[in-house]
Parts: sequence; structure tokens; C-alpha cells
Amino acid sequence: MIQLKLVCLPRGGRQIGRILILAAACGLTAGCGGPPTATVSGRVTVGGQPLTAGQIAFAADGTLLASAIGPDGRYQLRNGNSTSVPPGDYTVLLAPPPPELIEDPKTTEMRPAAPVDPSRYPQKYRSPETSDLRQTIPPGNSEIDLEFPLD
Repeated sequence: MIQLKLVCLPRGGRQIGRILILAAACGLTAGCGGPPTATVSGRVTVGGQPLTAGQIAFAADGTLLASAIGPDGRYQLRNGNSTSVPPGDYTVLLAPPPPELIEDPKTTEMRPAAPVDPSRYPQKYRSPETSDLRQTIPPGNSEIDLEFPLD
């Protein structure tokens, strides 16, 4: 709760008092005025078909924004636990999902359930040094669909 204290000001000081009250009111409506932020979601396709698993990431200057890709090909970028991300220019990365492990009934050891189709996750997009896909995230809410070619 914000409390304003009224004080009596000398005649010339009343103008200053009005300016201070106006400045405080403007500050309350403008918010904290921190750096701009963005939220980004979209759809990932490879060769025109939705990618149904994996990870998408945007990398720049020590910042890594990431998201799992859902079964419908959709993603929502995150910065840690937050969906609020810094605007800017990024290199886009794509990675296959970690292998799902199942128990082998004969040996009771864990093994990969099924191999991932590597053509759906082109190798060049797995590293910031080799990915040539760049994306600018503007401030505000954005829907950014990403299309990757087949290898």
C-alpha cells in the first residue's frame, strides 16, 4: 500500500509539491520501467511437417532460452522458469529429444525404446557455431513459427 503524506509548503513550494505529486502519480501508472521483455511461442516444422518432440533453443551472448516441442509441434520459449524472455537477436538451435528408456525384460537393464529419426533433426542446427538460422525477438508477445529443411 502506498501512502502519500500531505505537507504544507510555503507559497513558492506549492508548485514543487504539485509537480512531485504529479511525478509520483505518473510513476505509479508507468510501472517500474525495467528493460523490455517478450513472450514467444510458435510451431516447429521440418520439411513442412510438424516436429512432434525435441527441444528448440534461442542462443545469444551467454543467454539460452529453451522449450520442449509438444506433440503438436508447438513450443513456448522459457528463460529458466519464466516465459518472459529478453528481446534481441538469437541463433536458433534444434535438438532431438533425450532417448526414452525402457527396461529390457530379458536382462532388466534399461535400453533406448526407439531410435530417433536423425533426418528430422538436422545436425547443423544442434550447435550455435554451425546453425545459420537467426531470429529476432521483438518486445511484446510474438508467434514465431520455425521451419527447418530436411537434411
